[in-house]
Amino acid sequence: MIAWLSGVVLSKHPDSVVLDVGGVGYQLSVSLNTFCQVPPIGGRVSVEVHTHVREDQISLFGFLVPGERDVFRYLMAVAGIGPRLALNILSGIAPAELAEAVSTGNLRRLQTVPGVGKKTAERILIELKDKLKPEMVGAVAQAGPPAITQPAFDDLVLALTTLGYKKTEIDAVLLRLPRTGEPSLELLIKEALRLLRPKGS
Repeated sequence: MIAWLSGVVLSKHPDSVVLDVGGVGYQLSVSLNTFCQVPPIGGRVSVEVHTHVREDQISLFGFLVPGERDVFRYLMAVAGIGPRLALNILSGIAPAELAEAVSTGNLRRLQTVPGVGKKTAERILIELKDKLKPEMVGAVAQAGPPAITQPAFDDLVLALTTLGYKKTEIDAVLLRLPRTGEPSLELLIKEALRLLRPKGS
């Protein structure tokens, strides 16, 4: 069972990274939140790992965001949520914000996450109410908007499409992004996710 890896980033994509650990390449599925914290290719990074074993496959999930692996495991314990949906949820909402939504019973916020319908959101609130506490994962981060001149729009659109957002939602967000500076794809994704969150949720 692999629980932790430290190595050099060989490649990174919005949904996965490959680490060179002692000459062996490990591919890890990651949330967009973790992707945004992974250093550029060639950089060193240490990640917490969840090893998911099935009869025909062993999958590795990597986590850099504080508390994210624990929240991932809590989500998988909810009826009807497997590892892929759990990771998708953590791409659409940071661990601290998820814990806050659970503690306050914010059903509407959970339903804004692609792949989470009303029934799934209700199960999350019911089954995690006494397990997932805000103090376990820290405070909700407040990020300012980045600016862009030559954004990686194709990669950004791919990341948001993979997450499950509709073309109309993505197009609306692209129009709202500032047009100065040269931020990374990670910053663009963070800002896009911030803008996709409805006010008051």
